Amino acid sequence: MTDAGQDPHQEPSGGEVEGWMGQEVQEDEELVDRLVAEEGGDVEAAEKRFQEESAGAQPDDEEVPRA
Repeated sequence: MTDAGQDPHQEPSGGEVEGWMGQEVQEDEELVDRLVAEEGGDVEAAEKRFQEESAGAQPDDEEVPRA
């Protein structure tokens, strides 16, 4: 059996998934705060940038589905 760390298409076991998802959520929250600050409080402009700059917006070379 292949280790989840070596096969990007195999889902990690146990709490690894929750930890990974939580880390992405935290990074997105930090990005939102930074973008709103950089846009001087303009939430619409920050939202547009978020759609372009968030981890979910980045292409996945491995084509692993995002949650």
